[in-house]
Amino acid sequence: VPSNRELMWYELGTWQMEALRSLGMQPEHSLLDIGCGPMRLGMQAVPYLANGNFFGVDPYPPYKELGKAIMNEIGCGNSYRAEVSDKLPFQGFARNMNFAIAQSVITHLSLEQIDLLFRNLKEVMEKEGIFLFTFNHNRYPLGFLYEAKHPMMAPAFIDREFFQKIATEYQIEVVFDPLPNLSHPTGQAVAYFRY
Repeated sequence: VPSNRELMWYELGTWQMEALRSLGMQPEHSLLDIGCGPMRLGMQAVPYLANGNFFGVDPYPPYKELGKAIMNEIGCGNSYRAEVSDKLPFQGFARNMNFAIAQSVITHLSLEQIDLLFRNLKEVMEKEGIFLFTFNHNRYPLGFLYEAKHPMMAPAFIDREFFQKIATEYQIEVVFDPLPNLSHPTGQAVAYFRY
């Protein structure tokens, strides 16, 4: 697994699974992992979910093959789908989702990408579906290179007010700090939208 970002591989994957299960995810539910990377959550979620209920998307092409290798290594026989795209093409799965998660993703999207994320999610989330996400409170925009190659940024002022406006615009409920007994391993803020 590349780079020092994955030093908390198991801790973050376990937190994601525990958070989703705390919010009601059951094996029969469908899960969309936005920014699935090389299947950190997938290696726990795919065996837990019913066959074919895991869907992932990530913009970084090498992660798809690495994810396959990781899934082969753990010996999971359940099928799943993972697509490489930066267009957030959730409709392409032709499946509505009960749950979606974006662990440390919104903190690295432009405002245009965030708008696209929520427009596309609105089309694929089931009624009462939950989108769990993490974010940071950045006072100033931060630009950086992902894996020293791909330009990324962390926009400023992505805060509770920002997400409340999105909830109002899309007529969905937003809940901040929904897991008081399950703090995030890196201290990020946690929230979810209910569709």
